[in-house]
Amino acid sequence: MTYPITGLEPALFSHLIGLPDAELARHRARRETVTADPSYPDRIALRDADSPYRASHAIFIAEASDTAYDRVGEAPAYLQAHDAARIERA
Repeated sequence: MTYPITGLEPALFSHLIGLPDAELARHRARRETVTADPSYPDRIALRDADSPYRASHAIFIAEASDTAYDRVGEAPAYLQAHDAARIERA
């Protein structure tokens, strides 16, 4: 079975790119640097990214993402890595 996997449209977040922290806070957003690998996934390009994560269903985006991931039957590399790590722990 094949299925589409599509990242979020970058234009939805373009108004946030480059804003200072105080302005991001007004949008209930924040900028964070993630140092773990694998880390938090960028929801536009569907790869690990330096992005915030909140348990309240946050959406992470990398400021450099300008193209949404859009493939059929091909999971992003970060999902494959997370799945491989999960299988190793089992």
